[in-house]
Amino acid sequence: MALGVALGGGCAGSGCSGFAPLPSGPAPFNLPTNQLIEGGMQARLTKPALDKLMKPIVDLVKSSLGPGICLIKEDAFVGSSGSCTHLVVCDTATAGCAPSNGCAAKLILDSKDRPNMVQDNADGVSIAVTGPQTLTLKIGFDVDFPLRVNYAVGVRILGSCVGTDGSCNFDVYNDHYKGNSSTPIKLSAAIVLGIAPATGELTLTLGDLNIDSLDIHASGCGVLGGLVGLALDGLDALIDTGIGNTLVNLLADLLRPTINAALQNLLPKPLGLAGQLDVKGFLASFNPVHATGVEMFLVPGGYVQTSNGGLTLGVMTGINSDRNPTTRDPSTVSEPSLCVPARPVPSLGAAPYSLPSNATRNDFTLNPAGEFAGMPEPVGPTGAVEDVAIGISRTFLDLVGFHLYNSGSLCLQIDGSNLKQLNGGALSLLAPSLSNIIGDPMAPLQLVLRPQQPLIFTLGTGITTSPLVNVQIADLRIDFYAWIEERFVRIFTLGMDLNVGINLAVTKNAMMQPVITPMLSGIDPSAITLRALNTDLLTEPPADLVKALPAVVGIALSALGGTIPGFGLPSVAGIALDDITVARAQTGMDDFLGIYATLAVGAPAPLVDWSDPQHPHLAGETRTTVEIEEVYVPAPEAYAQLLTSDAGDVKRPHVKLKLSTVTPVAGFVEYSWRVDGGFWHAYDVEREPVITDPAFLLQGRHDIEVRARSFGRWETEDSQPPKVSFVMDSVPPALAPALDGRDRTLLHYGATDWVSPKGALRYATEDLAGQTTSWSADDTLRYADALAFTNNGQAPLVLLASDEMGNIGRTTIDVEAFFGKKDLGTATAHGCGCELGAAEGPAGVPIAPLGALALALLAIGIGRRRTARS
Repeated sequence: MALGVALGGGCAGSGCSGFAPLPSGPAPFNLPTNQLIEGGMQARLTKPALDKLMKPIVDLVKSSLGPGICLIKEDAFVGSSGSCTHLVVCDTATAGCAPSNGCAAKLILDSKDRPNMVQDNADGVSIAVTGPQTLTLKIGFDVDFPLRVNYAVGVRILGSCVGTDGSCNFDVYNDHYKGNSSTPIKLSAAIVLGIAPATGELTLTLGDLNIDSLDIHASGCGVLGGLVGLALDGLDALIDTGIGNTLVNLLADLLRPTINAALQNLLPKPLGLAGQLDVKGFLASFNPVHATGVEMFLVPGGYVQTSNGGLTLGVMTGINSDRNPTTRDPSTVSEPSLCVPARPVPSLGAAPYSLPSNATRNDFTLNPAGEFAGMPEPVGPTGAVEDVAIGISRTFLDLVGFHLYNSGSLCLQIDGSNLKQLNGGALSLLAPSLSNIIGDPMAPLQLVLRPQQPLIFTLGTGITTSPLVNVQIADLRIDFYAWIEERFVRIFTLGMDLNVGINLAVTKNAMMQPVITPMLSGIDPSAITLRALNTDLLTEPPADLVKALPAVVGIALSALGGTIPGFGLPSVAGIALDDITVARAQTGMDDFLGIYATLAVGAPAPLVDWSDPQHPHLAGETRTTVEIEEVYVPAPEAYAQLLTSDAGDVKRPHVKLKLSTVTPVAGFVEYSWRVDGGFWHAYDVEREPVITDPAFLLQGRHDIEVRARSFGRWETEDSQPPKVSFVMDSVPPALAPALDGRDRTLLHYGATDWVSPKGALRYATEDLAGQTTSWSADDTLRYADALAFTNNGQAPLVLLASDEMGNIGRTTIDVEAFFGKKDLGTATAHGCGCELGAAEGPAGVPIAPLGALALALLAIGIGRRRTARS
């Protein structure tokens, strides 16, 4: 049951959100057994954990019994089948039971449920390890059986039975039920743990069932009831006699179906995950068009052991990817997605894994590691024995890494919908020649990921210099596309090798359940190798691009990481995991990602606190307040330097926050933050953090979310983290003045900005004294006004455009030349955003259109020459 909490409580096919049924074949698991490891995950439930399971076991048994149980028809012979005394019990259905099920009866496991409200601690349930792969369940309970009996009571005289027969109703109960005794009925049942030979899955079987104590009485049914009452009054003393054994066995047989049914309900079916993960739905915002379903089978099995009062379990961990499950045969069960090169499916029996094969089920095994088999028992920070230890092997993580690759799940697209600051202007800081081929700096970009090799995992210690999970990404290709001439055009390709460090922290979801959440630790710069390919459209040498691109890659990976959900650990039958820690466990079998926890029984449902209508929270959690104290944005030339490997001591863009909280728990408070929906960062106690996230290297609008909690207390975490927004923008608008297409006396400023929309820009000019005129939303200027500002064209005209952050772009033009009033052959606009004027030729035809026509004819001629050469 505790393992069910860790694995999600049992999930099969369409019964789980985001999961579809597994394909039909190959048997027995519907995924290839050469991709299945028995013991790829391992679990230890210690004795303290089993002790805590008592209450939910009682609740499960009680819920399975409902208001009562139905006793099926039984024939009973007193003495032997040749006896003259014959009882037929429950041959007629009573209220609450179907016609074929017999008598309705009460079985009470809790003294407070007795009608006379006499309460004590004599009844209840306990479970303990009593032998190899054997648990003994002991139950103290009360009974009340209103029975319908057909009887034939007689004495054999000279070979004939002399007596009477008939039917009657009488009540069978124990004195503890009536409150007249301190001893309930005591029953013990052996639960045998096993492994199904065909499938390897964990099984529970009801073994010996013994009634250790009886105190049963009867009333009603006249003389027969009196006789039965006399017999039952002495039954406890006769429990080891022939008659006593007969009646005890009869009662045990009556109870066996009910107890076995309750036993089977102790574990969800299946206890774990079995289905196809809907990758396309999961990563829909990144357009994974080539992704296929990832088949998963994570179910307890392979081995089961008992020791030191605790329980050791293996988990069968299988994962597979297949482009077309309908075409399966032994050679095509793991067909790769069309977006990745075909790579050999991991051979688990060969190096570096070298796992022994299991001939019975044609899969592979990973033997129990001491750390997850009670040798030694897991110990928490206080020295107390932990309840649960779960290990995820590095071999299985590598198997996951291969099938994430093979399924096409990593063939993704990152664009403005995922990273709104990603546009042509931002990238032109890296590659200035890009501005020569894109007309609009706000034009969207796309980054298309094409992995060439599977992911490989290693495990670290969890500190800053050694992240807990290290993901090796080899030969990842990223195609950079820009929106040019109404379509996306690839401008270059980046090939890269890198290691991404991830730590794991325990957070929570809105249902007050613990969640293991990935947090970005960093990208190891020494392990990054970059290659710039397909750079023909740019003038920058590939080596210069390679220097500048790591920052953008880090930003993109952080955005992608923001979509990775936490691994939720829901409660099952009122049991949840608490005091969770995640750490590496190095064993002689393999390296494991270890999850250690205590069991919390009877976890309360979340309660919503509506005292603040604008910020409702779960009762008992922290509320976080965020204020921005400072936003520092470097000058554009500093940004360009920061985006290269030669940044030196250049001050990085940053935001300083001021944080405060209201928390229900006294003591330290710690904070976590994330930028633009990316990875959450590790918790820290700093109340005025200075955040220098790589995302700030992309100028634009950014968001920061902050969540707080009492130190180390995941359950107090703010489930509705507040968000603050701000703008990083130091690049002024670019101006490209042009004449109106119909009114040649009207100038348009032609300003564009990376961040501010066109409607938010403001415009002005400078007068002859150098003073700025009033700012206006009007982006046009009349020829007459231009003459007024320039002493009839004697001085240059200075045009200004300002964005929302007050950055001012400027350009100068020669008024007479620009408006075509002075024949210079070509008109000139000085400064950023220069554009040809429209001076007229001798015949009155504007020169600029003639120039455009000449360029078009030249382009056609070049195109024809290229065609001829090809």
